[in-house]
Amino acid sequence: DLQELKSLLNPPAAVKLALESVLTLMGLYSNDWKVIKTNVMSDGFLERVQELQPEDVKSENVKAFNSRYSTNPLYTVEAAMKASKAAGPLVKWAKAMSEYVDILTRIEPLRNELARLETDVADMNKKKNEAGALILQLEGSIQKLKSEYSVMIGECERIKNETSTVETKVGRSRQLLDSLGGEQIRWANGAQGFDKQMTTLVGDALLSGAFMGYLGYFDQTYRRNMMAKWKKHLTRAKVGFKPDL
Repeated sequence: DLQELKSLLNPPAAVKLALESVLTLMGLYSNDWKVIKTNVMSDGFLERVQELQPEDVKSENVKAFNSRYSTNPLYTVEAAMKASKAAGPLVKWAKAMSEYVDILTRIEPLRNELARLETDVADMNKKKNEAGALILQLEGSIQKLKSEYSVMIGECERIKNETSTVETKVGRSRQLLDSLGGEQIRWANGAQGFDKQMTTLVGDALLSGAFMGYLGYFDQTYRRNMMAKWKKHLTRAKVGFKPDL
């Protein structure tokens, strides 16, 4: 409840830092308490905070946030909660948002690779469709050859020398059809494998990027705890990932 901050003329330092940090990420930084209070008490402030997406936070705002608050000993959730119950959650939100934006920045190459893979999958589907059309065309050709072959039987004497050639053509056509049929199965299996990988690729990339970029300096217990928390966040966000990652 931000109403408790409305009457403060000279707020505790931890409260002021909490509100400053949130406004910094929103691109509204000010260290003037009157300006801060005006922004915080404006209509829909909490809704704008809740609806702010990591992709919409500018990199310069995150840099400013890290520069001003990441090493400030007064800028902690505990200190903010002691000063005001309304400030603690804001600090927690700001820290989480900053870390999430950092993770998004680190995994940007993976997101680009994902886009490339999606393009490759689309190309493969196009080729699969083209192969299917070719198979149908070849099947039609085979049926036509069979009809012609039946007619030629009645003209046996005239086409006796051509029979062997026609049979060879039919055999080759059948071999090509069988070959393309096996290729279609292989492409279909490959597409299914890609579809399965696509359902967990974003989550796997986020967890892998976060692990490599953030947890390398910590012990196994801390890593396991952080991975569990991140997986919970991804589950709530309905982002798939491999359970054994």
